[in-house]
Amino acid sequence: MKRTLRIALATLVMSVFTLTPSRSLAAVDTTPTSGAWAWCSPTVVNGCVKSVTTISPEKVETTYTNRSLMPSDLSFTIQCSIEPGGTCDGNKYESVSGGACTVKSTWPSTSRGIPDIQIDIAWTGKIGWKVKLELSTGSYQPAFTIGHGTVSAITTDDGDGTFTYTFVAEIETTYTANPPSNLQMPGDMAKYKEWLSTAVADSYTTDSVHVQIWPKDHLLNSYRNATGCFHYPFVGAWAEANAQGFSWSYNTDGAAGASVTAPPNKLYFSVFAPHYLPRVGTNDLVVMPARVQVFLPAAYFTALGYATLTEFDSSSYSVTTEDGQKVSPAVVEQDGGLRINLGVQHYSAPNPTIIFKSKNVATTTEASPVTQAPKTTTAAKTVRRSTQKSLTSLISLSKTGTKTYKVTGGCSISGKNLRTPSRKTTCKLTLTVRNSKKKVLATKTVTIKVV
Repeated sequence: MKRTLRIALATLVMSVFTLTPSRSLAAVDTTPTSGAWAWCSPTVVNGCVKSVTTISPEKVETTYTNRSLMPSDLSFTIQCSIEPGGTCDGNKYESVSGGACTVKSTWPSTSRGIPDIQIDIAWTGKIGWKVKLELSTGSYQPAFTIGHGTVSAITTDDGDGTFTYTFVAEIETTYTANPPSNLQMPGDMAKYKEWLSTAVADSYTTDSVHVQIWPKDHLLNSYRNATGCFHYPFVGAWAEANAQGFSWSYNTDGAAGASVTAPPNKLYFSVFAPHYLPRVGTNDLVVMPARVQVFLPAAYFTALGYATLTEFDSSSYSVTTEDGQKVSPAVVEQDGGLRINLGVQHYSAPNPTIIFKSKNVATTTEASPVTQAPKTTTAAKTVRRSTQKSLTSLISLSKTGTKTYKVTGGCSISGKNLRTPSRKTTCKLTLTVRNSKKKVLATKTVTIKVV
């Protein structure tokens, strides 16, 4: 089963301007307004800016609650964009009484897609400074952020059907390259990326940040709509790159038990930018350093079978690139999840892919012969007596040697019990026993149908 979701960014050439007042919203109206957002006020409480904080490289913080006190050269915009006829209501779907997930009847028939919030920040000459925005997003629940400059993105449930979004970005020079007239967009994207792979960045640059924020319903698992609204476990995630163009997609190809209930185990990034920094005088060209990173919440790793974040290490994932360049990935724990820098070195069409390993496939020793069942929300189901007999036979295959268990079908085992994602599931359990020289002593596979 393959599920692909693509979030595309426009070229990171942005026009940044300061906020202007927008129409007021009544306190009872939790749907934020479309267009530019103003500062929060007694009459504008949803879809507005609560505060702006600047953080110096020395970590000195200054918080502002109105535009007049801010540095005059710091500018930003926050706006909710949606096609004509739509609203900034990110909750497009709801579960009906019969259990199905459907579009709300109040959603405008002329609207297509789901609204996104866009943030642009510019602060010339302030490389290394951070800017923190605290936004009141009303009923719009920010769930995934993608763009350039993100350091942290946290959504807090206010407990009354509204949300607060705290976004931290670092000011960094944005490099772009202006293509020849025959490659202007829209056009042949493949040829455009090929040109960028050897292009030199323009001398004109900006010190800026640009991101797009998508609501929870953008992560909807439409394959399960018949039984309710289910979302992929990426709520709270963000992806970031110092690139001119950036998108991501994911699927479960090759995952153990790749089904509509299995968490995606592959994340693909399409990233492109000028290969070289702007030329300085007659000096040799310098390759533009690349950066591609993704933050994933703890819920994603739980869905993969990790009981704690500390269980996830360098053996739990792998990173490849389209152009075969050497990568040096790094993982850092923050904000209740893991931030993974894919370790991309340059932008000669890298298009990195990160593949995560499920904890349902593990290597154990005789002292602990059975993989510990992961702590998930799936209820454990005890298999029938005949199934237990087969499992006992599998576990007793050999008294000596190292046992390697492989469990597919979205299943896992604990003792003599089988944990399954649903009642109608076919689980395949394979045990291989090797000696100290890794020679295979015995192997056995048991197929179990749970009905």
